[in-house]
Amino acid sequence: MRKAKIFGLVLLFVFVFSSFAFSLEKTQISIGINGGVFASMYGIGGEVMLRLPKLKDLCLKLGLVVTDSKHLNPAQDWRRFLPLCLDGIYYFNNNVYVGAGLNYPLKISDGEKPALGWEAYLGTNVKLGKGKIFMEAGCGELKREGNPSFTGGQVMLGYRYNLSTITV
Repeated sequence: MRKAKIFGLVLLFVFVFSSFAFSLEKTQISIGINGGVFASMYGIGGEVMLRLPKLKDLCLKLGLVVTDSKHLNPAQDWRRFLPLCLDGIYYFNNNVYVGAGLNYPLKISDGEKPALGWEAYLGTNVKLGKGKIFMEAGCGELKREGNPSFTGGQVMLGYRYNLSTITV
């Protein structure tokens, strides 16, 4: 129930923010898949990204990543996380951007209590068809209450498909 409330609050934030920050008719929406290293763990995920026209070069990204630490970092104990990520992205131009945000694990493999983590990255993309191939490199942290966190580098590769604009 707690996880559903957190997810609902994130969606409410995005909806309320969207009503003040941009008009739906000009908002660009992209969906994407990615994989790589996330906070020193293997990760594969999906995302929805909104490009905000009134804030020109700013995007909001909501993502979900399945992570697994097995065999990647032997110094840390093995865990699987399912973090929900909310990021802000600023585009310097059409190909280079910087992003940062918060993550909150909806599930941890052994039932430990999650805590709020973070990520920050530099990204680049190249147009391919109706979407873009992207690469992000940076660092992040997945946290759990009362235990050491999983902190480290991240390199994610993926593809974002542009769903274009919403027409209301």
